[in-house]
Amino acid sequence: MNHSIYLIGFMGSGKSTIGQEIARLLKCSWIDLDCYIEETQQMPIKDLFKQYGEPYFRDLECAALEALSNRKNSIVSTGGGIIVTPKNAVFLKSQKTFYLKWEFETLFNRISQDQSRPLARSYEEVMHLYQSREMLYEAASWKVILGEGKSVEAIAKEIINSLEGVYENSSY
Repeated sequence: MNHSIYLIGFMGSGKSTIGQEIARLLKCSWIDLDCYIEETQQMPIKDLFKQYGEPYFRDLECAALEALSNRKNSIVSTGGGIIVTPKNAVFLKSQKTFYLKWEFETLFNRISQDQSRPLARSYEEVMHLYQSREMLYEAASWKVILGEGKSVEAIAKEIINSLEGVYENSSY
C-alpha cells in the first residue's frame, strides 16, 4: 500500500472502529483525525466547538487533514463533517476514500445518547444534518460501502478487497 485510505461518513458510521480493523488486517498505522486534533489542541472537540465555534474547528480539521496528507500506509478515520469544507472534499475525492453508509435510524440510535458529539441534538436537527451531508459524502468518496447487516470485519474486508489490484500486497 503506497497511499493512505480515508474513511468518511456520518456520526456513528463506524469510521474509527472499522479503520482500526483495516489497520489491524493490513498491519499498518491508523489515525483518527478527531483524536489528532484533540491531541494537538489539548482540548476535546466538544470544548473546541463550545469555546471557539464550528468555523474554527473546521479550520483545524482542514489543517490536520493537510498535515497528514503525505502519510503513506495509513488508515485515516475522519470526522463526520470533514466534507463540508470544499477543499477537504476535493482532496478526499482524489484519494482512496470510502463512504461508510448506513440508514439514518441506525446512526441516530448509535449517537443519540453520546454527549461528546457537539452536533447531535434533536432527532430533527440530526436528520437535517444527515440529509444535507449525504450527497457530499457520496461526491467525495472513491467508493460507497453499505454497512447495514454487516460486521465490522466484513466491512473492513470489503474495503480491502476493493483495493485488490490497486495496491500491491493488499492481502491480509
